Amino acid sequence: MERTWAEEARELSGLSPEACAVAIGRSRTVYDLREKEPGGLTLDQVAGLWITYNEEGRKALWRYLERFNPVGSQI
Repeated sequence: MERTWAEEARELSGLSPEACAVAIGRSRTVYDLREKEPGGLTLDQVAGLWITYNEEGRKALWRYLERFNPVGSQI
């Protein structure tokens, strides 16, 4: 099974699922569900993870977010 961006970013950052649960302000059980289906994360939760991730983890998240900006479009 392919890893989600949330799994990849957490692992690259050397973080435990518990640390990421704290970052999103939810229980470990809820975090585990969100890690498998990260589309359920709110923008505030993604921001909490961004702050918690190290540089490599942030790069993994950024690669995911770049999919929403088609080549040549301007933000």
